[in-house]
Amino acid sequence: MKLQELFIQNPWWEDETKIELDRHILNFKNSSFKWEPSVLNEMNLHDEGIYTLRGPRQIGKTTILKLLMHKLIKEENLPPQRILYLSLDNVSSKEELIDILISFSKFRRRTFPNGLLYIFLDEITMVHDWQYAIKYLWDIGILTNCFVLLTGSSAHDIQKSKERFPGRKGSGKDLVLYPATFSEFVETIKNARFQKYRLQEIIGLTEDEIKNIEFETSSVYDDFQLYMLTGGFPLIIDEFLKTGGNSEQTLGIFRDVFLGEIERFGKRRVTLLQITKKLPEVMGRRISWQALKRSVDEVESIHTVIEYVETLALNYMIGIIFFLDINSKFIKPKKSKKLYSIDSIITRVMENITGKEIPPGFKVENVVYCHLVKLHPIESGLIHTEGPYFWYSDRGKEVDFIAGEEYTPIEVKYQN
Repeated sequence: MKLQELFIQNPWWEDETKIELDRHILNFKNSSFKWEPSVLNEMNLHDEGIYTLRGPRQIGKTTILKLLMHKLIKEENLPPQRILYLSLDNVSSKEELIDILISFSKFRRRTFPNGLLYIFLDEITMVHDWQYAIKYLWDIGILTNCFVLLTGSSAHDIQKSKERFPGRKGSGKDLVLYPATFSEFVETIKNARFQKYRLQEIIGLTEDEIKNIEFETSSVYDDFQLYMLTGGFPLIIDEFLKTGGNSEQTLGIFRDVFLGEIERFGKRRVTLLQITKKLPEVMGRRISWQALKRSVDEVESIHTVIEYVETLALNYMIGIIFFLDINSKFIKPKKSKKLYSIDSIITRVMENITGKEIPPGFKVENVVYCHLVKLHPIESGLIHTEGPYFWYSDRGKEVDFIAGEEYTPIEVKYQN
């Protein structure tokens, strides 16, 4: 990569006001849904560390990077030359990445020998074996006294990084940017704050206290119906609030995200389409890999079905939850699973692709799943070997979800 391209990606080096003209900053300022996710508060901008930020495509990871850069330049008066933003679409190898970061560090340390340098690497998983590059740069001291934030849209490669990173010094951690929750949705569009309760707190409430909560939240029933349509992706919410719907062009973006990402991992879009045709019929229901294979004639093996669905899970599209043995507190991988989408827009995409509608009750159950995801570890994307779980008896009785450290059972009921 030529030095000129670095200046193109970092125009604030020559004129700090250019950060105000950045496309992502302008889109955020003009959005009717100015969501600042809680993940922003989990980064210590004043300490060295290596952070990873994962999440589905189009969720707003690049916007997060640009908002952090804007804060550093405009609110904390940081010299913009201490900040590097690099989109990795055109970086061909880990060796090229190493060369770029060494050059940036050595050049900037001449002017800024002390203080943090800030390195924002967007879509790090575009670089094969990127984790070796980051580890090497850490080991030789190039990333010492640096705040480093790496984004990626898949858990395939970032999962490997946990094995190859050194013992992290400073405040670095692994984070996930999920779609906005319902409370974040309401608080953002209404600029209000609501009382929040943990699962165990809700269980301990009296009947009168629950009725009081129902009364207090009755004003957001209509908002919930809207959230059922929009989900938590900012692009979808913004367009829906402005126009009352979503255009075919916007829906096409998410259709391409759902289908196209599979090709990055050597898999065929046509095969995914065949599997997707069955998904609306099984979402939220118990299903075995064998049964899913039998219902998709065009797929040659169970292993193919597993590979494709797990790839969707690692790309933060489809969640796989497992049966939990109540006594041992271990999952039973060979028993039936349940599948959910990470957001309402992914549900709409599947309905659009197949022409099959998912019943409202299962859509509400899916929303509950999307919120429970945040209570559990995220190292394997949406392959939920560490929860949330579900349970069923030999007689067919079922608990929709088991979630949290206390293994709280949750049953979802919905009446329109």
